[in-house]
Amino acid sequence: MSDVLPNSAALDRAATIYQDHLDCVSDLLFVGNVEECINYFALPLLIRTRKGETLIETRQDMLDDTRQHSESLNGHGVTNYIRLVKQARQLSDTLIEGWHETYVLRDATSILPSYQSHMFLRDTGDGIWKVIEAEHELENVRFPIGAVKSQPGSFAERWQDTQNDIRVSHSNAEPLYRAFLDVLDRNQNEANFKGWADQFQCPITAHYDGSDMVYETPDDMRDFFNAMLKLVEDTGGTVNRRITSANFISSDRICGYHETTFEGGGTLQMGPVKSRMILTLAEGQWKCSSVTNSLSGEHGLPPEASFKASSRLPTMSEIQKRMKKP
Repeated sequence: MSDVLPNSAALDRAATIYQDHLDCVSDLLFVGNVEECINYFALPLLIRTRKGETLIETRQDMLDDTRQHSESLNGHGVTNYIRLVKQARQLSDTLIEGWHETYVLRDATSILPSYQSHMFLRDTGDGIWKVIEAEHELENVRFPIGAVKSQPGSFAERWQDTQNDIRVSHSNAEPLYRAFLDVLDRNQNEANFKGWADQFQCPITAHYDGSDMVYETPDDMRDFFNAMLKLVEDTGGTVNRRITSANFISSDRICGYHETTFEGGGTLQMGPVKSRMILTLAEGQWKCSSVTNSLSGEHGLPPEASFKASSRLPTMSEIQKRMKKP
């Protein structure tokens, strides 16, 4: 990764856009205008630090985290919050990849060692370039966070690797997600367990209204598949999944939302069940690596023989918090 000095003739269009974004967001953070600040971030947003990943899905979660970060700057007496582009490149007309370095100062003293970040910006068509993925050389599990601990160099090896980014050729993830769901429906309605199971990447995490599970092997998912079949047989209908939205959250992952209904005899038998799937591209095939369904049952576990639709879909942030509880 070569250095490009800001405010020099070497700044090309991509670096200029990237630096303008940094300056605008930094200024808004510094003065505490978090409502305007979060307009520069797309949702869902994947944020990666050295300790883990966070998927922010709602405007309220983004608002809460950004407000905490802004208040932390003021609380630590920060007088200068400086972020400078190091390198940026235009991957397509609507996609920019860049790296920048952050300096947090109180007068002339650094509060913590400077750290680098890697972000992707997309032109969403509303005149604002928005962050769609970000990773920061930080020790913290979550970001934005109150007490920042920098970890310079923690992503150095990762950033040396150049990857083909599917977002260059596919600006819209919805057709890929819809195609995945169509095959899933077909395998389910034809009772093709092998074909259905092959669409999942094991071990896979499965989340419900009040519980979380890990399926280590395809056979671990057979009871769930059979319960779905029984529901179809009992209603004399079919499983239908209708996409709500889907977005790329990294170069090889899609976060998609859909609703599932069970329809028979021309009437709705059950649903809609809200769902979120994380699809991962592995060896040229999209596979589901995480799934969340708005299903509930006794003690929070979805019953195998009789599903009950819940009223809401828990966010990944909520799931992360409850999985940390003893």
